[in-house]
Order: sequence, then structure tokens, then C-alpha cells
Amino acid sequence: YNVTSAGNYTIVGTQNGCSTTMSGSTNVGIYSLPSVYNVYGGGSYCSGGGGVGVYLSSSQINHSYQLYLNGSPYGGAQSGTGGNMGWGGLTPAGNYTILATSSVGCQAWMNGSASISVNPLPNQYTVGGGGSYCAGGSGVTVSLSGSQSGVNYYLKIDGVTQGAPAAGNGGALYWYNQTSSGTYTVDASNGCWQAQAGSAGVSINPLPSVYTVSVTGGSSCSEQSGVGIRLSGSQT
Repeated sequence: YNVTSAGNYTIVGTQNGCSTTMSGSTNVGIYSLPSVYNVYGGGSYCSGGGGVGVYLSSSQINHSYQLYLNGSPYGGAQSGTGGNMGWGGLTPAGNYTILATSSVGCQAWMNGSASISVNPLPNQYTVGGGGSYCAGGSGVTVSLSGSQSGVNYYLKIDGVTQGAPAAGNGGALYWYNQTSSGTYTVDASNGCWQAQAGSAGVSINPLPSVYTVSVTGGSSCSEQSGVGIRLSGSQT
């Protein structure tokens, strides 16, 4: 049993010093294991994204390559190309390895592994505040109903970022004295981006136009009908 040396095998029987070679022979051959190449790739991506790839540095023709996720087959086996191979757009988190199988069934694990992790998006809170104010005034406040520590919050007017981000503190955030008219939104980033819910509009109400006050009819003596006060214009 368990003969491991390659070659042609015969058997000789011996009794009382006399020997006879048994008829026939049999050959034992040793198939080569698949060549071992390096697994690389993996990494992290933001939740909801398209995932990342796992790659093999080379491959052999007439061999198949099965991707494993945390020790279980993932997807179907791919045929070797004679060059490098890739499995793109992988989204499940975990540890990926690759098993090669030759045309005669010999198998070998490829060298190394690649890990994939999923980074969570920032929580989504609601933008509020805004409103209108009189021209020349101090503006209005735009708010966000909540925030997370370690997350930066970017105020935007009509899609354009305004100044430095506000750091999340675990509570509501406020941007005071906003004087530019437009639609205010907030984007949050912890390395992954998440638009916050809703928006706040800010508008500027013009001041009444300024007209001229004048006196008509000259001066008035006591007990007479008085004089007129005139304003040069008015607005509906």
C-alpha cells in the first residue's frame, strides 16, 4: 500500500532459494501539483458601494481556480488563463483564499489571502432651519438634527461647500448667521460620504425703498388749516 516512488514495479517470489518473477508489471506515476501563485487585492469599501477585487498573480492552462470566502466556496470555479486572474466587485466582508485544481484532480492552495471589509456610512440626520430675513440683517440659522463623533459635516449652498466642516459632537449642529440666499444641504463624511436628509431655504426680503419727505403749502398761522406733508413715492 501507499507506494510513492515513480517507476515500473514487478514482483519476485522466492522459495527455498529458488526465485520466479511474477508475470506482468505495473507503473506508478506522480502527477505534479498545481503551481502556487500569490493571492492579493481586497481592502475596504463604503457600504452600498461596488465592492473590491481579489486577484491571483498567475495561473495555469487546464487548471481551475475556486475562490473561497471564510473557508467555503464562493461562486463558480474559473479556468486558468496562463496569466493573472481576477474576481472583481466582491461585496461580502471576510477572508478570501483560492484553491487550484489540475485536470487530473490534484489540488493546491494558492499562497496568502485577501481580506475585504465594509465601512459604514455616517448616520443620516435631518437638515432644518433657514427662512427669510430682512436685507442688511444678521441672517438665519441652518441646523442638523443630530451628529456623530468622528464625522465631519459640510454645509453646502446650491451644491457648493461653504468653509471648513463642522465636527460631529453627538448632538445637533447649528450654522448661525447664514446670509446667502439659496438651498442649504449638508454632507457627512467619515471617509465614506452620506448626504443628510432634507434641505433648508434661505431668502432675503428687500427693505422698503427710500423716498423723500417734504412740506407743501408753506407755513401756517395759528388757527388756520395747517400745511401738507408729502412723500415722493410709495410701494404697494
